[in-house]
Amino acid sequence: MTSERPQVVVLTAAYGSGHRMAARALEEALEERGVPVRTLDSTEYSRMEAWAARFYRELADWGHYLWLGVYVLGRFVPASVRIWIVGFRSRRIGEALQELQPRGVVSTHLFGGDVVSFLKRRRRFSPHLVTVITDYEAHPAWVNPGTDLYVVGASETREAYVRMGVAPERIVDWGIPVRRMFREARRDDPRDLRRELGLDPERFTVLFLAGALGVTPVERFFPYFQKITAPVQWLFITGKNRDLRRRVEEALARHRLPGKVYGFREDIARFMQAADLLITKGGGLTVAEALALGKPLLFVHPMPGQEQGNAHFVQRHGAGYYLKKKEELPRLVELLARDPDWHGRLRERAATLGRPDAAVRIVDHLIRQVSIVRA
Repeated sequence: MTSERPQVVVLTAAYGSGHRMAARALEEALEERGVPVRTLDSTEYSRMEAWAARFYRELADWGHYLWLGVYVLGRFVPASVRIWIVGFRSRRIGEALQELQPRGVVSTHLFGGDVVSFLKRRRRFSPHLVTVITDYEAHPAWVNPGTDLYVVGASETREAYVRMGVAPERIVDWGIPVRRMFREARRDDPRDLRRELGLDPERFTVLFLAGALGVTPVERFFPYFQKITAPVQWLFITGKNRDLRRRVEEALARHRLPGKVYGFREDIARFMQAADLLITKGGGLTVAEALALGKPLLFVHPMPGQEQGNAHFVQRHGAGYYLKKKEELPRLVELLARDPDWHGRLRERAATLGRPDAAVRIVDHLIRQVSIVRA
């Protein structure tokens, strides 16, 4: 982060790790091009939003169907009402934006677009606003009158927003931005990475991602893992949940399965590239990162709403499967491990959906549109 006045501000919110990771990807890409940038997290400026973020994280753990009600009801709140509420409750971040006076703003959370729309409506300042939508399922809460350009993950998502009334010239399917490490990891040989991790370089490798907060009950799947007879080895990333890591390590030893367990990892691209198959709950950024590396996905325990939408999107496009029951897991892992042609087709479809250069394209657009002077 530069100390000089930023020409671009990236707005994010600590509701889930995905919004922050997309913001980091954009910050990296802007800094690579010498553009002064500042990232603002709206939950640090509003007690109400900080509370809302904590509430969302709790729902991600135990309140899936309560969240589904919020998600569905959000479709019916008029943008004008939402912007008025968000604008008044987010006065401090609005004041910070007015003080910084950036030429461009990129929002990786729907409330960021609402704040800028509120300021534009009151003619307090009028930056070029890019709204980056971090899920593959379209939701009207992302749509606001202040956005100059929407960036979505796929052409299917773009078409859904056009049907909602977004002007076609104001929305592009450049992808959900992922960090530089994912572009770089594409060059690494998975066998070399497996060897570095102390695994068999030739063995089919499954990576189970429990989410940044470690909310997926991974240890409950071990009885199903034992039913797999194909030669498979495991990697587990349990996020910031130390208790989950301990339970998974105990289960791995108890069931005598080959594999390794890790907590939260900054170098997650290295682990994804080492794997042949990813199991995840379906966060938009995790999906975008996996697709950027051309990795097939199996979805377990996605949150109703956007995560289920992400899972359905990947399944529709033949890059993975949404498991409705745990009993389906051993059969699918077994088949993918034993059939390299089938696994290869899923890999090709995943790579087709991947957009590893999304952050770079967004930065190039900002440089063209707002006459940014690079350092």
